[in-house]
Amino acid sequence: MNNSKTIIMGGGLWGGLLAYHLTKFRPDINFELHEKDNTLGGNHTWSFHQSDLDSDSFQVIAPFIEKTWKGHSVFFPKHSRSLEMPYCSITSEGFHRVLCESIPSEKLFFKSQIRPEGLTNEIVIDASNQDSLYGKCGYQKFLGIEVELAEEHGLSIPILMDAQVVQKDGYRFIYYLPWTSRRILIEDTRYSNNASLNLIELEADIQSILKQKNWKVEKVLRKESGVLPIPIDPVSSQGNNISINLSGIFHDVTGYSLPDAVRLINELIKIQDWQRSTVLECVNNYRQKRHRDRSFFRLLNRLLFQAAEPKLRYLVLSHFYELSQPLIERFYSGKMNKLDYIRIFMGKPPVKITSAIEAIFLGQKNTEEVL
Repeated sequence: MNNSKTIIMGGGLWGGLLAYHLTKFRPDINFELHEKDNTLGGNHTWSFHQSDLDSDSFQVIAPFIEKTWKGHSVFFPKHSRSLEMPYCSITSEGFHRVLCESIPSEKLFFKSQIRPEGLTNEIVIDASNQDSLYGKCGYQKFLGIEVELAEEHGLSIPILMDAQVVQKDGYRFIYYLPWTSRRILIEDTRYSNNASLNLIELEADIQSILKQKNWKVEKVLRKESGVLPIPIDPVSSQGNNISINLSGIFHDVTGYSLPDAVRLINELIKIQDWQRSTVLECVNNYRQKRHRDRSFFRLLNRLLFQAAEPKLRYLVLSHFYELSQPLIERFYSGKMNKLDYIRIFMGKPPVKITSAIEAIFLGQKNTEEVL
């Protein structure tokens, strides 16, 4: 067995979960977790559907879960729907707490900006940055404000997409996560052609939503924002000669990252001959397999960003949410089948046929993808 120390750079979702799994399942692996800030997890909310994970993986993740709801709702201009798909969320505060309770303190290094160039004998895993290099892509950008209201908001389950709002800067929807009867996270999300994040405009739009609903804010608890690349022509980031890169692995359409993190880490902890080459091979094999298996998701992104008019992009998601719940579950878990592909395209198309054909075949030509 290789006795090289494993250095995990970054205590966000990927680095933290890897360190947690190594502690729990692979005590034989000597590792250190290095985080540049003084807390783990940053300032994030991670969510997923319970059906995204198998039962064993869910049980491992369960200590991190802040709250689970029985389902979620969506609202579009011409229809709305509630689905009984248990929905779970994790806060960065809870993430930090569970990791610090579970991982030996001598393995945790805060305010540590380690440079991989100086590590020649260690296995270096870079989980410090979830950006990656892509060819053509769109962007999911958002601002979330978590508030304590003066009165109850009346929501019992999350609203994942409320597209009954003015459409601008691409596909726009409001996301509501009701932690308690008065505490709620309100997020304004855009699927846009550009990565420009106008926080002043987004906050003003959220304030308008609060005013429309007559929700009086008693206290602003926190804010979070971000810009995620939504791949159309992805280029896998496989690391360099020094570190093994975990960046850019997430659901191609939704941007959800936790299910992929858990699945890949489950593969990593199975490695018996733990050394740089075997870890890198495992990561690259996972990337390549998901790249093949999820070409359909990138096709959907081409329809969303290249075939649909920006103000009508919501029609693509509206059409999708009229399909069966099992299909929607498979979509979020990334496990769709060819019959699902056919069902999505049955009926009246949500975009112009000529635009759809151009986007599909241009994308296949550029990326050599065949569905």
